[in-house]
Amino acid sequence: MRALSADEVAAELGRSVDWLHRNWRGLVDGKKLPPPLPGGGALAWSAAQLYAVLDKPLTREQRALAAAFRAAEAVARQAAAGRDDDDEIEASRARIAARFARG
Repeated sequence: MRALSADEVAAELGRSVDWLHRNWRGLVDGKKLPPPLPGGGALAWSAAQLYAVLDKPLTREQRALAAAFRAAEAVARQAAAGRDDDDEIEASRARIAARFARG
């Protein structure tokens, strides 16, 4: 289960983190936001629960498209963050190319 930080939830809502900290209890009471995850530390929400609440007014097709968009966005973020592996990937490619060049 992926957890979203207060920063991420605020961004999903198009609001500031300060606004979220001031208003999250009322949003939970009004069923516009799921309760945060227990744990006592920093506020965090279940991504699945948050998106279920946010997507509730959407049609089935729109929910499917929203889920696909979020998945694609997550992959794009991971790919952009994974640029540290480029040297290792290139070294692996060179080893593979050398191995098959001999055969």
